[in-house]
Amino acid sequence: MRSDGCTPAPGGQLSKASVPRLHRIAVVPYLNTRPLIWGLDETAEVELVRAVPSELRGKLAGGEVQAALMPSIDLQRFDRPLTVIRAGCIASAGPTLTVRVFSQVPAEDVNVLWADTDSHASVALARVLWAATFHRELHVIPFDTRQRPPQMDAEAVLLIGDKVVTDPPLGYDYQIDLGAMWYEMTGLPFVFAAWAAAPGADCAALCGLLGRARAGGQRRAEQIAREYGPAYGWPADLAVQYLTRNLEFAFTDAHREGMEEFFDRAREYGILQSVRPLNYC
Repeated sequence: MRSDGCTPAPGGQLSKASVPRLHRIAVVPYLNTRPLIWGLDETAEVELVRAVPSELRGKLAGGEVQAALMPSIDLQRFDRPLTVIRAGCIASAGPTLTVRVFSQVPAEDVNVLWADTDSHASVALARVLWAATFHRELHVIPFDTRQRPPQMDAEAVLLIGDKVVTDPPLGYDYQIDLGAMWYEMTGLPFVFAAWAAAPGADCAALCGLLGRARAGGQRRAEQIAREYGPAYGWPADLAVQYLTRNLEFAFTDAHREGMEEFFDRAREYGILQSVRPLNYC
């Protein structure tokens, strides 16, 4: 069995067939999702629902979608057991470019973190990293980047997504990439988001669809970066680096190990009350 989950069926891009929509799948509206959903817009079997990461748990819980690209921490915060679909993920084994703390003081001196409310996994990751590395509990102040900027004298600000590259905050002397910090600490990749299905979903069918999409998207990552990067505000060459070198999209045994290490550390530092085993398909 392949270590990266679903074995894609031959045939490349998904074709648009005369069948009703069968699967509503929630994804984030960022450039980093594009290699995972290649071709899904072109098949009648799938309807994509786009929302920021922090909204995906609610869409899955409310039955709006059958599967979602869930923030990893929310896999443990869901009120019912979820199944992780090993068809793909958004992960890094080193710098991410798009999960970054901007700080006026060195990392070891950060006490107060203004945190982008679009994120759940990255906020939990920051809390784990500061507890493990600096033996410090961060005071987190959530703020909505669409509604207001952080306070002018904010000590440190955590941002995620394309805006980290396209609209970074000014006046901060230090930038800390959380993916790089995690990898330096553990030697394991960090999974920011993974495909998850609600109870009752057709996991086998979803695994096939999502596995084919990810395989096709990975083969065309440079093409996707050049085609879509500028539309998201990225310089094309930087978008190519991001999708081909910074991020990882296949969910392997190492990614599962990294994710479960994150859960254990989150429990150790009181971010999760408990860790329950996840189902995988």
